[in-house]
Amino acid sequence: MSEFEPDPAQQSVTKIGRSAALAASLLAERIARIRSDLAVAERTRQQERATQLRRTYEAQRDAARAELCTADTQWLRTAT
Repeated sequence: MSEFEPDPAQQSVTKIGRSAALAASLLAERIARIRSDLAVAERTRQQERATQLRRTYEAQRDAARAELCTADTQWLRTAT
């Protein structure tokens, strides 16, 4: 082997290193995508919970208003 010929062992190590670097890069991209998807899912879950709480609040508010109207009507009937 002359000094200008590449060392087969060194070439093999270089190829393995490049493959490992590529695999690590792809894995990092995949992890970033998963984290992003999880963040979106969490925001969606929180929005759904907020919507559920808002609907519950609105239903309770409307029921309280109806009770108040009924009580006002009954009071007016007894007062007159």
